[in-house]
Amino acid sequence: MCVFKHIKQYKMMKLQRRTLTLYILVISLPFFISFGLLTYRTNQTIKNNNLDYMGQLCEQINQNLNQTMATIERLAAINFSDQRIQEILTEPQEYSTAEYLENYRRIDSVLRYSTLISPQVLGITLVSLHGDTYSNIRTIEENLTDLETFIQRVQDKNGESYISNVYTGFVNGRQEEELITLTRVLLNPSDYRENGYICIDLDYNMIQENFDKTLEEESLQNLVILQGNQMIYQSGLNEIYFDQDGSEYMVEKINAQWSNSGINHIEFEYDNNLISLVGVENAATGFKIILFLPRYSMQSHVVDNLEFVMWTFVTILLVTILTGYFLSAKLTKPVNQLHHAMKRLEKDGEFSVIEKDVKNDDEINMLIDSFNSMSIQLEDSIKKEYRILENNKRIEIKMLQFQINPHFLYNTLNMISSIASLYDVPEITDATTALSDMFRYNVKGKNIVTLKEELLQVENYLCIQRLRFPNRIQYQFSIDERMQNYEILKFLLQPLVENAIYHGIEPRSGQGKIKISAYDLNDTDFIIMIEDDGIGMSQEEINRMHQDLEYETMHDIVDDDLNRLGVKNVHYRIKKYYGQQYGLTMKVRQPQGLIVELRLPRSIEKEAKT
Repeated sequence: MCVFKHIKQYKMMKLQRRTLTLYILVISLPFFISFGLLTYRTNQTIKNNNLDYMGQLCEQINQNLNQTMATIERLAAINFSDQRIQEILTEPQEYSTAEYLENYRRIDSVLRYSTLISPQVLGITLVSLHGDTYSNIRTIEENLTDLETFIQRVQDKNGESYISNVYTGFVNGRQEEELITLTRVLLNPSDYRENGYICIDLDYNMIQENFDKTLEEESLQNLVILQGNQMIYQSGLNEIYFDQDGSEYMVEKINAQWSNSGINHIEFEYDNNLISLVGVENAATGFKIILFLPRYSMQSHVVDNLEFVMWTFVTILLVTILTGYFLSAKLTKPVNQLHHAMKRLEKDGEFSVIEKDVKNDDEINMLIDSFNSMSIQLEDSIKKEYRILENNKRIEIKMLQFQINPHFLYNTLNMISSIASLYDVPEITDATTALSDMFRYNVKGKNIVTLKEELLQVENYLCIQRLRFPNRIQYQFSIDERMQNYEILKFLLQPLVENAIYHGIEPRSGQGKIKISAYDLNDTDFIIMIEDDGIGMSQEEINRMHQDLEYETMHDIVDDDLNRLGVKNVHYRIKKYYGQQYGLTMKVRQPQGLIVELRLPRSIEKEAKT
């Protein structure tokens, strides 16, 4: 109801206010739609850019971690490829105490040297194929238990390297450290046979420091690392800190949607915040490296980007509204002047022409031109209406001139027929009988007849014409009996047959033929064809006739000469009665002659239907 009330108020406004209101709506609506679309597109663009950037950083962190693990793998391959160390690990022999100590010192020096090369390596343990253990840190029972577990995992994986979960181990006696242990098979570089196992203990705190360093270099935050079902790292700069419950919830959501191939894009709700994250899985360690971004953080970037655009749009909108006000005032002023001029025209009834500003060629001047044209056309229309009334009177007078008492005609023709029979003149009898039937057909009250009745009328007319032109006119009716029950206007065919005789057959030498046929055009219309083999018409003459038929009016037909009256009268009556899609067309008949086609609607006489 409120909307209809505002619409009613809008309709009651003056033209200037209504124009200005509509102008503001037309300008404002696209503005707000564009601003909304821009906001959405900007939001999507910033989101996609952030996610792409986060994906690139995840790949960079993943590559850094791969390089670290590859460096450590090479450490094991290079430093422990010494021939003597290979012999110690593989030869099954008993050593004296002095020999064992010598072997141990040799391996221990390599172990110490290896741990000094990489600061992330806290300890290295070698295990020979015979179970001998050489280590710089694994001297307590708990470490040996972990060692057996790691070697068993390598054996279960058919010799592939194994990286343990983050766990708390002991270094240098009883010193606890967070460790990750890389366990792999030691191969003989000459024949690639297994010589034993190497376990490299990595300082996980230093790995975390590398993560923090990467974040600092890239000015990033919001990094978490998952290992299996455990969150093993989250940045201290994270916008959202995940406690124990939050960590478990996040791990559950990520693992449910995680794909092991490519970069993962995952969204989930946490603490009333929509979180978008990007992550990759490190093939060497199995770590899930994840960067995340809360929705409100992205929205703050969107607001920052759109603030300038918004103020620009508002400024443009205000300037546009002011411009619209002055334009509406300029537009409505001449309209008001035109309105007053039309009021004067309505009051005084004078068809005067309004002067316009010749300096401008705008829509207002076009409106004034239209008004002037309307005034002229209205005046012409009144004059034409008067002419039509005059023409109708003339037609009525002409019709009255032909309204001879039918009983007098019938009696006169019967008298002539009787005298002809008395004096044995059958030609006069036939002519008067045919003419009598034609008069009777003409004065019948109905205007719609069957095609069969119209053909009888044509046959009477041809009977008279054959008396006039003996042995010169032949005719043929080729119409299905079913179609003879179609209803048509009276006197459609006789004028066309008369036209064929006088303008086609009579001017030629010898005998001529007229053929009348009909066929169904479609489910609603049918065609009647009147063709003759007379002198015919050229295509140019037919085109001119078609043009005359299209544009001439009843006034032109009444004033036309008798030579052209029949064809135009038939065409005009068909169009007036049945509609503009119906009428008469003409075309050249080969090898000579003319074809006239009438297109009419199919309508069957009620008696025939029953």
